[in-house]
Parts: sequence; structure tokens; C-alpha cells
Amino acid sequence: WAYNSRRRYFMKTILCIVARTNSSRLPNKALLKVINDINLIELLILRLKTEFNKQQIVLATTNSVKDNKLIEIAQKYGIKYYRGSKNNVLDRLINACSSIKGCENIVRITGDNPLTDPVVLKRMIESHEVSNSDYTFTKSIPVGTRAEVLSIKFLKFLSENIINKNNTEY
Repeated sequence: WAYNSRRRYFMKTILCIVARTNSSRLPNKALLKVINDINLIELLILRLKTEFNKQQIVLATTNSVKDNKLIEIAQKYGIKYYRGSKNNVLDRLINACSSIKGCENIVRITGDNPLTDPVVLKRMIESHEVSNSDYTFTKSIPVGTRAEVLSIKFLKFLSENIINKNNTEY
């Protein structure tokens, strides 16, 4: 866990990159090359690693063979990964967090969004943990750079009470 010297506590929050290659609008979007041979998801991982250690980052993808390329990228950068349901993103988030000892909160980051700001994420996580919140987000940064912090307790509550578990992407 990352040590925060200002608050003197260890964060119990992981960063969960949610990604899959089988998109109906733009297949393989997270694998699109943006800089030389670096694709969107690699750029995102590299940016996150500037402020977080690799033990705090997990990729949540599907069991589909098509997503093996995403697993290869996770392994290349030394981050953890979790494979689960194609349609039930909520359960993927819960299980990704549950697979890491001590995880109490999760930052949901979309894998095709390399502009996610790790410095803003640190502030969000600190605010979330200090206030013991269930849900933290910000509107003060541009669309396409946002993420959200959720408590695992809240995610489990949602999972138990949601009607259609195969429509949990948003």
C-alpha cells in the first residue's frame, strides 16, 4: 500500500483498470497505438505508476481469449489482473478488490482513458478515506480524465440489490 506522509496512514484502496477488447463501438480501443509502440492502456499504466506502486494497480478484464493481450500487458508492467464476466463489470470490480488482501476501496478507471490524472486520483483517494465515504467523484476536471472511488462495501450492496447484473458497466 502507498504511504501518505501528510496523513500518516496506509491507503487501503486499489486502482482498478476496467478494460476489454470486444467493444461494439470501437473494438480493441484500449490497444490503439498513441505514441510510437505504446497503446492507450500502456500509457495509462505508465501514468498511474508515476504516483502509485504496481501493487496498487489491478487490471479487471474478461475471461474471453480475446482479452489475453490485455493480460500480457498487465504482466509486462508487473501489475495484477483479474478475469471475470464479460457483462457483469460490477462483479469484476468486487472480485478484483477481494483478490487483494486489505482492499476496502476501489478506484474505477476505464482502460481506454490514458488522460486519467494520478495526482487528482491521490487527492480523491485521500478525501475518500479520510471522510470514510462510499462514493467519491469529481466534476472539476474534464470529461475523459475522471475516475471514481467506491467502497467495496457499497459495491457489494449494489451487487446484492441490482436487478440486471449484466448491465453494470456504468
